Amino acid sequence: MKQRSTAIARGRLDGELGDANQKRRRFRGGRARRIWQSWALDNPKAAVGALIFVSFCLIGMSVEQFGSRPSSSLDFRQRMRRARALMKQAAHRKGQDDFGVKPEEAADDDGEGDDDGEEEEEEEGDDRRPRGRPVAPAQRFPRQFDMRPREQQQQQQQWPPPRREEEGGEGHRKRYRNKDLEKMLDQLDHDVMNNIDGGVRWGAPYLMLPPLSNLANGRQLQSQNDDEEMTRGKRRTDAVNPKQVDTKSNFFVTKRKYQAGMKWEEEYNSLKPDDMKPPVDYVTHAYEYPPVPKELPSVKGGPNGEYPAYPQLQTMGEMMKNWPQDQDFPGAHERPIKESLIRFNFSNPAELAMAEQFRDAELPFKLYDVPEVSAATQKWTDEYVAENFDGAGFFRGRKHGEKASALMDRLMGKTPDHGHGHHNKDYTRPPPRANGQCQESANNFFAFFQPNLWEVKTMGLPPVRTNDWSFEHWAEHARYADAVALNASKPHFYWQSGVPREERHQPPDDWGFISRDLPSFSSPTKTFFVFNPESQKGIQCRFGERGVVAATHYDSGRNMIAMVTGAKRYILAPPKECPKLGIVPWKFNSIFRHSLLNFGHINYMNDTSAELDDGEEEAGHHGGPSEPRRERRRAPPQKWKGDHMSRVEREWMEIASSSKALETVLKAGEVLYLPSHWFHYIVSIQKSAQCNVRSGVDNEGTPGFGGLIDVKTCGRLTPAEAGLRPVSPF
Repeated sequence: MKQRSTAIARGRLDGELGDANQKRRRFRGGRARRIWQSWALDNPKAAVGALIFVSFCLIGMSVEQFGSRPSSSLDFRQRMRRARALMKQAAHRKGQDDFGVKPEEAADDDGEGDDDGEEEEEEEGDDRRPRGRPVAPAQRFPRQFDMRPREQQQQQQQWPPPRREEEGGEGHRKRYRNKDLEKMLDQLDHDVMNNIDGGVRWGAPYLMLPPLSNLANGRQLQSQNDDEEMTRGKRRTDAVNPKQVDTKSNFFVTKRKYQAGMKWEEEYNSLKPDDMKPPVDYVTHAYEYPPVPKELPSVKGGPNGEYPAYPQLQTMGEMMKNWPQDQDFPGAHERPIKESLIRFNFSNPAELAMAEQFRDAELPFKLYDVPEVSAATQKWTDEYVAENFDGAGFFRGRKHGEKASALMDRLMGKTPDHGHGHHNKDYTRPPPRANGQCQESANNFFAFFQPNLWEVKTMGLPPVRTNDWSFEHWAEHARYADAVALNASKPHFYWQSGVPREERHQPPDDWGFISRDLPSFSSPTKTFFVFNPESQKGIQCRFGERGVVAATHYDSGRNMIAMVTGAKRYILAPPKECPKLGIVPWKFNSIFRHSLLNFGHINYMNDTSAELDDGEEEAGHHGGPSEPRRERRRAPPQKWKGDHMSRVEREWMEIASSSKALETVLKAGEVLYLPSHWFHYIVSIQKSAQCNVRSGVDNEGTPGFGGLIDVKTCGRLTPAEAGLRPVSPF
């Protein structure tokens, strides 16, 4: 009884305290309300502004919360797409795809067999999954999307099927920890800031395609690609990011604009103006070209699969042996460079007519004496280009060093000279500021990718990053690279710019300096370079410095490439060579249409001249910025560099060395025509500026060199898998 009365008294006390606290809060709220009312009456405009600001903040928070909802709250259509993807994967696990074709039967048809091997067991408690392996569907999606039968859900299945790996599991993919990624990022920044020579950076095997001898892995990647394609939808607004990649993070974008004390800047400031020249000027170098034909050569191959006589092809191994990728032309200034492409005079009507026949027949060729390209070559100095990328709009288009005179001319009402010394009456105001960005790499190899599909946790650091350099800053480093013959293993930089396709439909006064200086490339009507204006996709410009290598890739559009300044070495391969180049044929792969193979490593396989001296330091096996650098070690004497190459990369180098290709040096004032789906591997042999325009697509190609079907299948897929698939009944 006493305990009961004590509890009642305690409850009454708690109630009184609760009422007191409630009254106190109510008093405080009323006081705040009275203060706000009195202040709002005295400052009505400020009060209204504060209310609007708070409303916008609440709306923004609501929108952000709605946009970042979890995957479990996706709409019905996206859930259905995910369900279809899982049902498709279940069909693959049963040994049958959507068309009733068993993988082993398809492998027999293609002449390839599965690679049977045992898989190394993982330690318990290790949360890292093997490299190069997609996660199981039940792990990728929430439990409610697991459409497998109950027996399969309860049974532990091995995903993917086992395959043979080398010792150490070099083909496995691991999950990087956050602290490891931060260390890798810090190491990359340190290398770039200090201009570190990182040695030969071998390709990461888990990022490369498995060679064609392992067809089962290729079909697993195809299955993974189908799954991601299903989750995206047909419209851009329905697309989802399956990897949830933050493309604005420090892994993809970095700020170097205000970083002082970069090592290369000290060396650059100590150079004299006369030193800012490349070791070999390929613009003035001597060349030997084939004669201009009077009739069109045949585009049909031989009865045993031989390529047509023009253009003359050779193996990649011979090409790299005769002219190593990261070196100047052997015998420069002593003998001419022998060209394999025919060069036509654009100002000669007869040769221009023959060039048009070559273009319609989908054969590569070159043009020279193009008036607008020659004029742009004289105009595009570093000061002029930097002015249009970096300068203020008031002084854009003036002559270099004429700020005061340009200012007085505008104040006095005189017509400004927007042609940089060549007055053009078509434009009444300076061009708008052009857009461009700088990319950086730990070495000279630039492999381009789709950032929204690059998962850092499993793929490591991306091969390139974007920084915030201005064009003037990039041009200084490009002159420095020419002056010191920058080593291929040191950091390199690449400047890119693009002109949108809509600009050609705007008034000429709104055109940028690229469209003004190359009007035939941006014309809304038909020209020799834009022969299908309805499908013109804008102008792309690439400013390369000595040593920069652009990875092998193909473009679907028919490509006209104008070299405005400098020179680049182009290695071209026909579409039929796709299986030998490591091209990724799956659309929703981060490396789609590209390859990660550095053909400069072909010479490292068995070349005894690449021996390391006793005591020379060599970096451990790492895939450039994709893996953390291990501690440097002293290589034993008489050690070949190729011994550090992984099995996967070595096998690919052997395959690529037997591929057929041609090479040509595209120098300032020349235009290269590249047919649809031809592969190109580009080496900047000196500071250069190049712009290209694509218009129209030729899917058929030629009987001798191939076309769309060759790059879609690429030796891995059947035509039904690579082409337009029938609509799934699900």
